[in-house]
Amino acid sequence: MVPVDLLISGSHFLTMEGDGVGYMPNCAMAVDRGKIIAIGPHKEITASYRANRRISAEHHVVLPGFIDAHMHTSECILRGLAQDTANWMMYGLGPFVSQLDEDAARLGTELAVVEAVRAGTTTFGEFSRRPDLVVPVFEKAGVRSQLTVTIREAEDR
Repeated sequence: MVPVDLLISGSHFLTMEGDGVGYMPNCAMAVDRGKIIAIGPHKEITASYRANRRISAEHHVVLPGFIDAHMHTSECILRGLAQDTANWMMYGLGPFVSQLDEDAARLGTELAVVEAVRAGTTTFGEFSRRPDLVVPVFEKAGVRSQLTVTIREAEDR
């Protein structure tokens, strides 16, 4: 048996491989040094790998290597401020975003990364006006990211 850091077993895995969402029932996943080594039928994986730490996710859906493809992490700190406003992006969120200073933007990114990683996100598709503020947070957290600078062609009001 190959030693690994972690074995996760569960009733429902969505791997995003193959057709559809890559649904795999009754599986296990071997993880070593932060990398997924193997995913497959529970009996096969648990017979091939051993780990001191095991997680049973029998009543959960496991999303290995989850990617959130559209994030504005620095704006996480503003959530809940404008959802009840008509035309909320222009008249609600927009004015608040324009007032974010560097510290608030960095703290928003830190909050978003902590929450996303806790939920299983490993890769971030980030849209940011200030990539110089968010990249150090991603690097410190050890997450992968695909970053683009937000370009807004609409006139400011």
